[in-house]
Amino acid sequence: MFKKRARGTGLLASIGAAAVSVAFLATGASAADPQISSCKDPKTNLIYIVASGTNCTTLGKGFTALNWNQSGVAGQNGAPGTNGTNGVSGYVV
Repeated sequence: MFKKRARGTGLLASIGAAAVSVAFLATGASAADPQISSCKDPKTNLIYIVASGTNCTTLGKGFTALNWNQSGVAGQNGAPGTNGTNGVSGYVV
């Protein structure tokens, strides 16, 4: 009549994500380290933000390091858009 839900994996992932988030917030992202460090879980494809220098294999088997910059190089300006059509003359709003 009632379906049982498997809680182990979801609960463990939630606890792990919370622990990693707290660790990241405690260390903070400094201006001297403009890179965001993370580890990807191979089973769930979840990405966990971690402190810089963290060895992802300490989180579990098959975890992969994934890092990116906080800000990138500015792109080129886009081409100007086309002019809009003229509105109806004498129309009062």
